[in-house]
Amino acid sequence: MGSGAQSKLSEASAAEVASAYGELPSEAQKSLQEALKLLKAKTSGTLTCRSKLSGEVMATLDSSQTWTYKEMAAALREKLPETKTQVIKFFIGEEAIDEYRALSDMGFANGSGEVQCAISQFDFGTKMTLEEAQPILEDITEKLNGLSKAMIMEIKALKSPPHGIILVGEAVACLLQAPRASWHDLLKMFGAKDFMEQLVTFNKDEVPMESLVELQWYLNHPLLDIDRLNRVSAGAVCMMHWARGMSMYAMLKNRVS
Repeated sequence: MGSGAQSKLSEASAAEVASAYGELPSEAQKSLQEALKLLKAKTSGTLTCRSKLSGEVMATLDSSQTWTYKEMAAALREKLPETKTQVIKFFIGEEAIDEYRALSDMGFANGSGEVQCAISQFDFGTKMTLEEAQPILEDITEKLNGLSKAMIMEIKALKSPPHGIILVGEAVACLLQAPRASWHDLLKMFGAKDFMEQLVTFNKDEVPMESLVELQWYLNHPLLDIDRLNRVSAGAVCMMHWARGMSMYAMLKNRVS
């Protein structure tokens, strides 16, 4: 595939790629499927998760060299549903992994290898009084007022969104418990007639524990730093404020004594 074709492909949306695939002759579709299978075989492997406490194997995961902590934790939680509301930490030897590096960058060829796991309860932080929490809650409310339909339209119009915007969409979908496996999933979420209403009326008093645990990976992601997002999209900044605000409110609710 030439560089021009690669450039066009990288700029195409999921819907455009699916449409182009459907227009291919059956033989071409078959050849493409075989090529994708070979590519997957080269980049996939098996990841063994061993308990750091007991030394026993907790699970064996079909992995990929592109996986980061997010995919590792999601796959382990799928195998061990009891961990969906718990904090999972992965270690290589005695060192905790960098949650934002891919397995291939940590020396796992094809994503294959072994990591140690430590499971713990979610920590809401030290207790505080309602008086201490009030200024923080007011700041959260103020930052949530900037989101508009125009900002959502700006994001929906992107055919090849920066990775930071995709991550913001995933963070929002995590709280709304909406599908987030692809940009196409996120566009469907943004395009829902009641999307803005879902954000405004979101029940911040009952954030699902599973969503709160998963959301932490996004909140600490270097690409989702507010100053960095400001250079990318005003809409993404507002949605990130919303996601952070919902998380912080849930955390504060559990810390106020």
